[in-house]
Amino acid sequence: MGGPQGLGSLARVDAGLLKRAAGDPAVVDYENCRPGRCALADGACAAAAACTHRVIKQIYGAFEPPMVFNDICMGCWDCIEGCPLDAIRIRHIS
Repeated sequence: MGGPQGLGSLARVDAGLLKRAAGDPAVVDYENCRPGRCALADGACAAAAACTHRVIKQIYGAFEPPMVFNDICMGCWDCIEGCPLDAIRIRHIS
């Protein structure tokens, strides 16, 4: 009997962590962001291409760092996983 109860409380803890992280927006670390280094041929930002919600974009064109529209960012981590330079992170808001 103790097994299923233990798993249930673990699931509640994991769900709580995910819920907290899901609302925090992504931010660009402009010191590490270099689209020319991660996409030598066309300067396209890999993180922007990976964002399924299209809230991170290269507004000023190729070879320029992207901008995150924080007011609509869902904190899904797609851009973080897509950035080969680790220049995107989640900003924790409390």
